[in-house]
Amino acid sequence: MLASAPDRASGLDISWVEGDAEELPYPDEHFDVVLSTFGCMFAPRHEVVADEIGRVLRPGGRMGLCTWTASGAIGDFFRVVGGYFPPDPAYVDPPLGWGDEDHVHELFEGTGISLRFAREVWPIRHASPAAAAEFYATKFGPVVMARTVLGDRWPELRDDLVRLFASYDSVLPAEYLVIQGRRASRA
Repeated sequence: MLASAPDRASGLDISWVEGDAEELPYPDEHFDVVLSTFGCMFAPRHEVVADEIGRVLRPGGRMGLCTWTASGAIGDFFRVVGGYFPPDPAYVDPPLGWGDEDHVHELFEGTGISLRFAREVWPIRHASPAAAAEFYATKFGPVVMARTVLGDRWPELRDDLVRLFASYDSVLPAEYLVIQGRRASRA
């Protein structure tokens, strides 16, 4: 994504920096706004990520996150794909945890960031269940990787994905949590 980003943002003055959500390469209180759309939720240690967001956000600064929820089609999707792999190590927090308001409140405790939540649903449409499976197998990183890693088992996962997409009639009600936050200003 970083390799193609400059071409996609041609004409805009943007600095592209690769970093780790658990160790952001910026000084304390560096940003007025911190955003993540279905990104930081995949870092293994949620509390570390929340602390980093709080660290780089200036007093009075705003935060906006979109994270998939465990309910609905995307939760089902991740459970199907995840069923083909061994459990994550104990230190890895499940990505869909970011879709739970109580969990997110706990993560941001002590950061000085007040939170607001809204649940939204976006209908992701595909021409057919088979077209949906092909799209994810060639365009969505975790499934592209699964296809490579699973080798001879890939057709089995593909068939399970086709069945999942068929159960939703090729229109996935993708539920996500919108998390808005503001860091307290200095008194």
